[in-house]
Amino acid sequence: MSTGAGAPPALSPAAIAAERRRGRIAGLAGLAALGCAIGAIVVDGRATRDARGASELARQLRSLDADYAAHQLALGTRIAGLALTAWFGLFLARATADRVRHAPGALKVLAVAAPACVAVALAGGLVALHGVAGRFAAAGGDSAQLAESLTRQDTPMRAVVVGELASRVVFGVWVSFTCIWAMRMGLLPRFLAVWGIGAGLAGVLLPVGDALFLSWLGSAAILVLGFWPDGRPPAWDAGRAVPWSEVDAERVREWRPRASGGG
Repeated sequence: MSTGAGAPPALSPAAIAAERRRGRIAGLAGLAALGCAIGAIVVDGRATRDARGASELARQLRSLDADYAAHQLALGTRIAGLALTAWFGLFLARATADRVRHAPGALKVLAVAAPACVAVALAGGLVALHGVAGRFAAAGGDSAQLAESLTRQDTPMRAVVVGELASRVVFGVWVSFTCIWAMRMGLLPRFLAVWGIGAGLAGVLLPVGDALFLSWLGSAAILVLGFWPDGRPPAWDAGRAVPWSEVDAERVREWRPRASGGG
């Protein structure tokens, strides 16, 4: 296949080897990011589990007031995971840019900006919710109605809701954008790319979006490490863009002689 007049020359063997070494580090960073996210969920859940309250929000407010340090630890773990996610995203952005002459500069910018936006939103949300938790505990309440009322009426919390939605949009755009370009270069299988695009879109409004993204991140990290069931796509070892149309055509050419011989 011709990658087009605008395609850069293929990477040299030395550059491919260097990319493979960076990929091992980036793949481990991706898996570590997944571990951080799961760890943060566990720490947060354990801190909230024994708190009393008539609803999940009421228990969370009680827990924040009683054990703020545990929630800060969970936040720190989550932010560490986001930093590692940015590292992984930068590796994919660089691998993509090395295979196309005019790669969008937004790939690298969003790889840093999107996780950073989520980190800021999470930190702001914890601080704002802790303030609500103090008033909730001072009122001696554990009702769902009081928890909802205090949260809705709190000005910082209203700002946090807007900020969290905006950060999710930026994050979803980054994940989807990265998957589209990586698939076009042949760096991600179609299934994994579509999975990532779906995770990016679902993450804007659906709670399941976080789980979809984390599962995509773990899968993409395994692929980058070279442990994907079908092996890494040809574009990695070729050092150039190898779109899936070319891969499909090559598979057909290989299949036809075997089919003729078998007949």
